[in-house]
Amino acid sequence: MKASLRKHQFFWYIFLNLCLTILFSSIVQASTGSAINRGQASALTLLGLVAFALFIYLFLVIFVPERF
Repeated sequence: MKASLRKHQFFWYIFLNLCLTILFSSIVQASTGSAINRGQASALTLLGLVAFALFIYLFLVIFVPERF
């Protein structure tokens, strides 16, 4: 069972990223008023989530290098 979860781990990350983008894009759009449209709010949210994921990855690579 654990091997099956590891096999599909990338798809779970993509699914989680999609869900968070849908959740946070409405928050981003509400905070900017009507200055940007829904597509731009989704793009900004996706960019923020990718930047945060990259931050976490680089933090782990620097401070726990033996895992990689």
